Amino acid sequence: MAERQAGGLEVAQDLEFEGRQWRAQLAGWWVMLLGLLLAVLGLLGRGGPLGGGRADGEGLSLEYVRLLHHLEPLSLEVRLSPQAPAAGGDRVRLALSQEWLAGVRLNAVTPQPESVELRPDRVIYTFSVAPGADRPAEVRFAYEAEEVGALRGWVELEGGGRVEFGQWVYP
Repeated sequence: MAERQAGGLEVAQDLEFEGRQWRAQLAGWWVMLLGLLLAVLGLLGRGGPLGGGRADGEGLSLEYVRLLHHLEPLSLEVRLSPQAPAAGGDRVRLALSQEWLAGVRLNAVTPQPESVELRPDRVIYTFSVAPGADRPAEVRFAYEAEEVGALRGWVELEGGGRVEFGQWVYP
C-alpha cells in the first residue's frame, strides 16, 4: 500500500486493489448489458422477436412461445383457415402429440371440445360446427410446462396438415 500527499494529508492508496475493483465493476456492467440484450430479444422468456413462434400447415397455423418458464401459464393457439377440411362436414378434429402433452399440464381448451379421444401417440379433440355456421377460427390450449428442458410436439388437423414445434422451458 502506497502513501501519497494530498494537500498536506497523507492518503493510503492500493493501486493493485483499485485495478481489480475497476475490472470487476466493468465485468459486472457487461453482464448486466448482456442480460438486458437477451431479455429484449426474448431469450429469457416470452416476448421479443425470438421468444414467440409461428408455424403454418395445410389448413392451420400455430402460435406458441418458444422460450418459457416452468409452471408459467401460457396458451398454444391453433388458427384454422376457412378452407380447413372437416370430418363429415360438421366437425373439426385436431390432434395434439402425446410427447408434448406429457411435459405440460393442460388447464383448458377453448372452445370446449365435443369429444376427446386418447391414442398411444396423440390426443384427438373434436369440435362441433353447427350447420351453416363458420368453423371455430381459433382453438386455444391453456397450459403450464411441468418439465424443464426441451419440449417437442405437433398439432395435426384431420384431413389437413401437421405442424411441428419446439419449446425450451427454463427453471
